[in-house]
Amino acid sequence: MSTTTAVEDEWVRRIGPEAAKMRRTRVRLRMWAWALVLVAFATYTVLVGVIAGFRRTGQGFPPVLLLVFLGAFVLLGATVCGALARSTGFRMEGAALAALRPTVSDATPLEIRAALRGIDGFDRWVRERGAGARVAAPAAVTPATPSSVAASSAAASFDPAPWRPEASRALLPGRTSFQWFRLALGMLVAAAPLMMVVMLTGLILRRLPDGPVIVLVLWCLLPAWMLLTLGCSILGHARQNAEYRAGYRTAVGRTRGGAIIDDRTGVELVDPKTGFVIRPACAPSLNRATYDARVREIRAAHPDAVPQRLD
Repeated sequence: MSTTTAVEDEWVRRIGPEAAKMRRTRVRLRMWAWALVLVAFATYTVLVGVIAGFRRTGQGFPPVLLLVFLGAFVLLGATVCGALARSTGFRMEGAALAALRPTVSDATPLEIRAALRGIDGFDRWVRERGAGARVAAPAAVTPATPSSVAASSAAASFDPAPWRPEASRALLPGRTSFQWFRLALGMLVAAAPLMMVVMLTGLILRRLPDGPVIVLVLWCLLPAWMLLTLGCSILGHARQNAEYRAGYRTAVGRTRGGAIIDDRTGVELVDPKTGFVIRPACAPSLNRATYDARVREIRAAHPDAVPQRLD
């Protein structure tokens, strides 16, 4: 048996097959992301030399254009791999917490994230927290002991708390990440009509004595608007990370097809309008139909509810 396979088997015995598989996937995605970053760096290094030759000879524009697009495509690939690795990491934390819940019911995603960096660190964390040593030890690989059998039985019988539309939790003070992302999306959608208004106004006012100055001021609104949109998005991500540290989330990603991306399963998914729980912590991620149905049920059962706030 290779060393890599042995290490993977060790992780399976500690955090279960699902979390171990996600851990392997995240490692591979990170490797791809860094490899693509190196390829992009090499591409643009070559591009600098080609541009220098183009300036001297005036020839070679097609290679310059090809390298620019190739580097941009590779950087896009690196970004996608990095985003997928981040999402897979959140899913891994949730799956590992679900497997460990029978023995460490109050573990947090931040704890498990630090513990999953290495087997030795994980075992040390297990001893400090008093958790069962191995939660999914197959009998064919590891001799059965009373502690491992008890932990395995608990993991096999563990089921996340069932969803109830009456469960609620207090939220952090201030805007939720859902509200910040919705504001950023609204500003982004409004950017196109704003651009048309600015262009039409500029065409109308350019013949006035102070027309050029007015047009310049109007055109400055567009980059300022986009910077505000970017700022709202950054604040949304910052609040989302704060919510994750507090043990919940309010915003889920959505694909172009409308499917939701519920990857932070280690914490509760909360309705930002009412503060009621849509999905308990460590429960499987929701699809769009289930998500929408639960939100409708919560808001129908609690039409006047407002979220409570943490002190």
